Amino acid sequence: MEVIEYEKRLDVDFYISRIETALRLKGARPTRLLYHRMFILEQGGSMVKIDSESIEIKANEILLVAKGQVILFPGDCRMEGYEIMFTDGFWEKAPQSASNCKSVLFDQKANNQTLPIRPSELSDLQSLLKMLYEDFGKPFFTNKADVLAAYLKIVMIKIANINYSVQERYSGYDKHIYLEFQNLISLHYKESREVGFYAQSLHVSAKQLYGICYRQAGFSPKKLISFKVIEESKRLLQFSSISIKEIALTMNFMSNEQFSHFFKKMSGLSPQNYRLSVQ
Repeated sequence: MEVIEYEKRLDVDFYISRIETALRLKGARPTRLLYHRMFILEQGGSMVKIDSESIEIKANEILLVAKGQVILFPGDCRMEGYEIMFTDGFWEKAPQSASNCKSVLFDQKANNQTLPIRPSELSDLQSLLKMLYEDFGKPFFTNKADVLAAYLKIVMIKIANINYSVQERYSGYDKHIYLEFQNLISLHYKESREVGFYAQSLHVSAKQLYGICYRQAGFSPKKLISFKVIEESKRLLQFSSISIKEIALTMNFMSNEQFSHFFKKMSGLSPQNYRLSVQ
C-alpha cells in the first residue's frame, strides 16, 4: 500500500509561487491536499498522478486540483509557471460575484482537471499573475488579504471563461442547478445518497433533477452521487489503513455487507480485492 502524506497546513490561507523555484508538492509520496490548487504551466511538462489516475500536463495548460484529492508529482518533473493554493475560507473573501466560478472549476474535476490555454489567454493570465505574485511578496499592508482575494477572483473568472470556451455545453437554468447539485453532493454525500434530499434542497422535483443531470452529464442524479461515494471510498482503501468496516461506517452504510455490495456493483471489485489491486 502506498504511504500517503497529509499536506502540512501553513500559517496562511493563500499562497502563490513560481514553479521554477519551488514546487511544494514534488516528491516521492502521494499527498492529500488541504488547499485547492491551480498550476498555470508556461514551459515544460510532467506526468502527475491524481487519486488513481495518471494525467499529463503540458506547456500552455492549467491543472486544477481540489482540496481532498491525492496528488503525486515525480521528483524529476521539470515545469515553469505559477502555483496558486488557497483555502475555502480565503475564497470567501472574494466578492460574491465570482462565487460560482469555484464550483465550475473544482466540483467537476473529471471534466476540467486540465484546461488548454490559447497564447492570448496565457498572456493575459501572465500579466495578472505577475502583479499578484509581486503584491503577495510585499510586506504586510492594510487590506492586503482583500487585495489578494480580489486578484484571485479575477484569476478564477478568467480561468472559468477558458473552461466555458473548452466545454460549451452548459446553458442557463440547467447549468445553475447542475452546479448547485454538484456542490451539495460534495457537502453531503456522506449524510445522504437519496435524490429526494438533494432535489428538495434545490427546490426542484426529483424528475426535474434527473432531466438536468442527464442533459448536463449523461448520468442520473443517483449515479452522480454514487460516483462521489465510490471516489472517496477508493481513496480511503488505497491511501489509508483503516478497516473496510470503518470505511463503511464513514460512508454511512448500514452494514459492511451493504457497503461491499455497493462497492462491487460500482467498481467490479470487492473492497478487499480493490485494496489488494492498488497495493
